[in-house]
Amino acid sequence: MKHRMFVWAAWAVLLIALLAGCRNTFVNAIIAGDGPAVTSFLNQGSDVNEKGADGFTPLHWAAYYGKADIITLLVSRGANVNASSPYGTPLTLASQYGFTAAVKALLDAGADPSIKDASGQTAAGYAQQGGFTEIVALLGGAPSQHARAMARPEPQPATPPPASVPGPTPVPVEAAPAPAESSAPVRIAVYNFQSLTIDASAVSAPITDTLSHTLRKTPSFHLVERKELEEFLSLNDLQQNEKLGDIIHVGERMGIPYIVAGSVEKKKTVYIVHCRLIDVPARKVIMDRQARSFGEAGLNREVEKLGEAIARAIRSR
Repeated sequence: MKHRMFVWAAWAVLLIALLAGCRNTFVNAIIAGDGPAVTSFLNQGSDVNEKGADGFTPLHWAAYYGKADIITLLVSRGANVNASSPYGTPLTLASQYGFTAAVKALLDAGADPSIKDASGQTAAGYAQQGGFTEIVALLGGAPSQHARAMARPEPQPATPPPASVPGPTPVPVEAAPAPAESSAPVRIAVYNFQSLTIDASAVSAPITDTLSHTLRKTPSFHLVERKELEEFLSLNDLQQNEKLGDIIHVGERMGIPYIVAGSVEKKKTVYIVHCRLIDVPARKVIMDRQARSFGEAGLNREVEKLGEAIARAIRSR
């Protein structure tokens, strides 16, 4: 009898482990954009609206990674297109990270663009912050400064030729401030990302390094070396922290117009990276975003996406 109970208990533990592993594999299939695998999981009974510890449903993951085909598949199998999470709806995520095809798929499925996230922001608001003009138009948002800036170059080439002969027109090329601006790179500092949980401490330094490396790819940016930043803080009895006033103080003292600061935590198998971009002269946060990765495998790419978003935010100002 005891032997039989032991066998049943062992089978129960194994079943629970298998079910937990199935969900992880299901999400991984979504992230990979593997339609046949996702279909197979759904056919085997995976819950299309199940929420993980982070509040994400399968549709949230598909939107977060811009998998338009998977979005269409999940919706056809009953996924709630307006499912909520601490980070907004699937439409909020797709708009925030500039996935136009994913946004179209969600809108076609009936996603509501008027829904606000916990911070009071709409999908259109995030698209405007990122400079994703096509998504702003899809969502019916008012044109932002980014949209107007993107629209300006088209009329301008057409205006000079009628106004003057092609000869004088090249003269304004002299007003090409582009080389002048690129000759004076924008100084940016990246603070060390703080780990909020012990099990996230191993990834805090790689996150800082990856973010710095991504920003260095933009020729018009000059990354302040970490040694220079740390020596200044040490000599002036200051320290890195996420207090806005302290960050602005350091930026003003060192002549750094933009500072990136943030933190990372781990909730079960999900890494959550919180990142802020501070405009020192304006004395305010101009970008506040989170990136999430299901395990360490995709963390590097998510941080690179954050770096790309930071670069766009700075270039648009």
